Amino acid sequence: MNWKTVAFLAATAFASAPLQADLTYTLHLDGVDPGIAAQVSNSMAEATAVYNRYGDFDKHLNVYWNGGVPTAQANYDGVITFGGSRHTRVALHEISHTLGIGTVWNYANLMVDGVWQGEVANELLSRFDGENSKMHGDGWHIWPYGLNYDNEDGEQNRIRHVMIVEAMRCDMGIGPCALTNEDPIAGRNRLIVNRATGLVLDAPGNAQGTDMIIYKDWGGANQRWNITKVNEGVYTLRSEQAGGLALDTWNWGTVNGTEIKLFDYWGGGPQQFYIEEVESGWYRITPLIAPNQSVHAHGYWNNARVITWNWWGGQNQQWSIK
Repeated sequence: MNWKTVAFLAATAFASAPLQADLTYTLHLDGVDPGIAAQVSNSMAEATAVYNRYGDFDKHLNVYWNGGVPTAQANYDGVITFGGSRHTRVALHEISHTLGIGTVWNYANLMVDGVWQGEVANELLSRFDGENSKMHGDGWHIWPYGLNYDNEDGEQNRIRHVMIVEAMRCDMGIGPCALTNEDPIAGRNRLIVNRATGLVLDAPGNAQGTDMIIYKDWGGANQRWNITKVNEGVYTLRSEQAGGLALDTWNWGTVNGTEIKLFDYWGGGPQQFYIEEVESGWYRITPLIAPNQSVHAHGYWNNARVITWNWWGGQNQQWSIK
């Protein structure tokens, strides 16, 4: 694995909170039927929000509509022309062409006999779909996660589409592959210790929906965590048990008593947490989707539940990471 791959995977960690550079656009829809113009406008707003949420793309696009275009089309100059197809999945797909998928010189050099030769995108895909997975494509389209057809659409596939596009741009040398600084929080086999009790964050099962508890450290994989940085101060926490299920703010909860459980990793907001040092060696862990809440040990004994609660600075809301 080369330095670009390591750097990219460390920086993205599969899904990112908002980054520095934004994808922007101008609509050129004067005189277009108001219903069509509204559909194009809504689709572009939704699609660029996904790109800017989960990737780092510094480009300005110009967007048109032409009734003579059967579906939609785009080029590396940043021009998108919608025709008969105007919904969000199409906008996401066409934006990928403006970012170099099938349109930039190095794409053809790396898409050899229908298989992508870029290490960064293939390594990322293997984390999504299993070891040794490979990106495939032709002169214009990629799969999986190319969003080429409506049956490929969905929230998770949209996120992965954006991340794959960013990884392919890294491979092609037209997008960021920034190295990140060494992080004292991130790492494998981390132990998360509650300050009030000395007990550790524990996943007592290995299935979706498993409730988090605190328990005496006995060295099990269910008490060890893979903490990955996704942006400044923001991390995902995955169990070191087989399957690598993620810590999840259950049902997108934002109120006192929201359960913290395990769920299949997909990297979205409920699985991202701010981790900030509140005193030397002690951290507050805050759900990204609930900035007033904190991960909270709701008791002082083995098997006490771990939930979210309004931050008040108590020791049961503080954790060390070892």
